[in-house]
Amino acid sequence: MTQKILVVEDEPHITEILDYRFKKESFNASFIGDGTHVLDETLKLLPSVILLDSLLPGKNGRAILLELKAHPDSKDIPVLVCSGRSDATEAASFIALGASDYITKPYDLDDLIAKIYQYIDQTAQNTISQNLNTAD
Repeated sequence: MTQKILVVEDEPHITEILDYRFKKESFNASFIGDGTHVLDETLKLLPSVILLDSLLPGKNGRAILLELKAHPDSKDIPVLVCSGRSDATEAASFIALGASDYITKPYDLDDLIAKIYQYIDQTAQNTISQNLNTAD
């Protein structure tokens, strides 16, 4: 099954690189260049993983993350926050708000892909567990 990835990133050179690599991985990637319609797009796509830039035009990553985690249909989707800032305090604050991970740019593409697969597998395991619990 093709995994859907939502990438919220405003830097075109990053989206081009990610698009190329995600196609090689057979991911179905959608890209948004600003923060204004992320929740709407998330609810439409229901991606397996979201890559969220921390600084975006329209709405910042923190506000977007809060919206995603507050909505019942998106709250369980893993969100990997990507930032050019290597700041432990900022990373901890995003994790406290519900981010699954905090990745500092520039990131190693192989490491990023491995993290995406990790969260896809984790989500699949959680879904199986939930289905087994509701079947009882």
